[in-house]
Amino acid sequence: MKKTLITTALLLAAITVFAQTSDIMVFTIEQTIGKMIDTQEEIKAKEFIFPERIYRSYIDTISKTITVQLRGETINRNRRLMNNTGNIVLYDLSNERVRWSKFISYLVSSVHQYGSTIIFTEADKSYCIDIEYGQNLWEVKNDIYYVDPIANIGIGYQFRTSRGYNNTLEGIDLKSGRVMWQRELNREFAWNNIFRLNDSELMIAAAGIHTVNVHNGTGWGYHAVTGEKDYSGTIAANAAGVALGLLTGTFVLSTGHNLVRDVVSNVHSDDTGFYLASKEKIARINRDNGEVIWVNQFPDGVPSKSLLFANDSVVFMLNYGYAFMGNRQLDYGMPFFAAFNKKTGTQLFFSTINTQKNPILNFKLKDDNLWLIFKDRIIKYSLLNGAQMLEKTINNNDFGELEYFIGNRVVYIDSASYLVNLTSDVSKNYIMASNKILIIDNELNVVGDIGFDQLYVANSRIGDYLLVTQGNKTFILNTDNKKVAEIGVALKPVVVGDKLYSVWESSFFEIDIANLIGR
Repeated sequence: MKKTLITTALLLAAITVFAQTSDIMVFTIEQTIGKMIDTQEEIKAKEFIFPERIYRSYIDTISKTITVQLRGETINRNRRLMNNTGNIVLYDLSNERVRWSKFISYLVSSVHQYGSTIIFTEADKSYCIDIEYGQNLWEVKNDIYYVDPIANIGIGYQFRTSRGYNNTLEGIDLKSGRVMWQRELNREFAWNNIFRLNDSELMIAAAGIHTVNVHNGTGWGYHAVTGEKDYSGTIAANAAGVALGLLTGTFVLSTGHNLVRDVVSNVHSDDTGFYLASKEKIARINRDNGEVIWVNQFPDGVPSKSLLFANDSVVFMLNYGYAFMGNRQLDYGMPFFAAFNKKTGTQLFFSTINTQKNPILNFKLKDDNLWLIFKDRIIKYSLLNGAQMLEKTINNNDFGELEYFIGNRVVYIDSASYLVNLTSDVSKNYIMASNKILIIDNELNVVGDIGFDQLYVANSRIGDYLLVTQGNKTFILNTDNKKVAEIGVALKPVVVGDKLYSVWESSFFEIDIANLIGR
């Protein structure tokens, strides 16, 4: 919905201005945002308009507040560039007022919210911000990486002025800022992942894998090399730039300009243990104590960023043949597909993937086969012996470069306004290309294509109703998967009571769900 349609006269006639301990002005206006399809009845929404584009937002359903990070844009040579400064604004949804705002420099600062806990990091310090008044409750010389809102503990690395951040991980009481425990945990090649094992234990993937009790920092550690220092390969100069975090999922970047990271797999787990592939080896680790059950060494220069997956008796490894230096992807190692016996670690097969300077973009498992997508081809491998089964080259001139397999969130709505899941027909496969959606049969032949304007993305459910988006529009479907309403913005909704909230450009909208879908 274009903001240019909201004229100055309309705003002056219909707005209410809110300000509380802040010079940030938020305007509200009620307007038509969509319609019911059968009756053509208008759907009304309350729009809250902020002075700049909303860069990030967080709605706390308990305190009924929204925290927004405002970040304006500058037009430079017909390009939109985000400004390096802005404001954090805490808006009270119940009383419709700004509680407080705070300046932020995005070059050196960041803010993250976990429930009612707001952590603001700036340069070498982290602060806990009081959600009610915006004041700093405490500060620590620590870059907080993770917050456990249930235990009310933050985890991050200690800062020392002479050497910068070191490898001393600290647990911090979020009520007082007091350091509760310390533990050495290597961060040289960044954190690759963090996830919860149970109510009190976390798994941190960083230079191996490590369990951490959030209350006292104890746990076991399996150490592995997941990067390379002082890398001087000439291929680094030709590495293609990629959006930070788009492919890696990495939480914290290393800063060395010649330091290669992400030479590691995901952490795969089963009932007995964890599996991890790194720069030197693949290993199975005991779940209870971190002891190595088996290890299989790799030849030098072969591993890279990789993926592990498994069935009942076999763990499979897809090695991509690239890693990252800073935020750049570069050729590293060699692409291959391998399998190992889960119990013994014995290598069952090793298949080289001959796609030099043509990286693996996406994969799919189907009918005991591994399908791989490259920008101009599709290759199918057997999960039984690693043999290449089929390979087809796709003409990029007709469809553009291939990108990824379409998932089950993409739907098609037929001429009668009924929803059909695009992936329901198992005899066909759907691949996103830069110009079209390709329909591929099980022999890798292109048997059709679909235009982007025919597809919708399933967003979320509200009760029995499904929200799907297409471009800048949202459609609501009933239990029969039929369109019942059309809304003129692409909603990413959060429900608070009987209200639906969603951010769009410099505004967020409030829609009464009870009137909309009869809840």
